[in-house]
Amino acid sequence: MKGLLWVLALFALAVGISLVMHVNEGYVLLVLPPYRAEISLNLAVLVAVLGFAALHILLRAAALALSLPRRVRESRARREREKSAEAFGEGVRQYLAGEPRRAIDTLADVRGDEPWPALAASLSARIAGELDAAERPTALVADQGEKPV
Repeated sequence: MKGLLWVLALFALAVGISLVMHVNEGYVLLVLPPYRAEISLNLAVLVAVLGFAALHILLRAAALALSLPRRVRESRARREREKSAEAFGEGVRQYLAGEPRRAIDTLADVRGDEPWPALAASLSARIAGELDAAERPTALVADQGEKPV
């Protein structure tokens, strides 16, 4: 419905412009010695509007082309942040699922901007500490059994 109203408004605008241009009998005289050019005012207005539109499109295209390297950098950085967040989440999932060694390996792959590498390093250190604490009593018992009495 909204599109239909826009099309109707454009047709009404076109009819209005056509009626105004039909009544206008003015002309524009361009003089650049030794040349003279006389064109209708309607054509001069049309050329000015089309020239403005063409210049606008050209400048927008140039701005887009010049901003492309920055946009690519931002896109790559965003993708890297998303991959880091995903890897961190996978490491936490593995840790909570009872797979601490796989969690440490997964957390070692976390790269990118803060805070993910710092959080991954902190969680890896905690998991490694828990693994050491879990293995330490077994090692102490084995060492006590080997001591001569």
